[in-house]
Amino acid sequence: MRKIPFGPALLVAAAGAVTFATLALSAGAGATTAPNQLFTIKAIVNEKGIALVRAKDAKPYITASGLQATFTRGSLIRFRVFDKGDQSYMPALHALDPQNGAPFDNIPKYQTNGVASNGRSVNLEVNFYYRGKFLLVALVHGKPVGKPVSIVIK
Repeated sequence: MRKIPFGPALLVAAAGAVTFATLALSAGAGATTAPNQLFTIKAIVNEKGIALVRAKDAKPYITASGLQATFTRGSLIRFRVFDKGDQSYMPALHALDPQNGAPFDNIPKYQTNGVASNGRSVNLEVNFYYRGKFLLVALVHGKPVGKPVSIVIK
């Protein structure tokens, strides 16, 4: 039986194939949690409810009415909520599918960050780390008022 020598060219080809396979697998693994960038989205709250302002860079994510939005899992969103109503409103995020989160997370009914008084604004920063449905609502004395914004995380 004749031996086939493993020359340097064959070793380089094998190493290249292993490197290519490793890069292909690692590129696909990170795609599920993109984008991990902080987006600031303006919202207006008044007695009719809350609505998102659709800026040029947010067109793929927010509908024209501002009452529906879709983001990818892992998105970091800062909702900058401006109070244009006649009373103070508290913007809050309500998770409709809290069982999709981490099993030991104590997810509150409403995630809030403060009250926007008349003519002022407040920021609500959210890390959408799990898929599901959410509502961005306006609270007055702990109760939702007006129309909410429906948010889907894919």
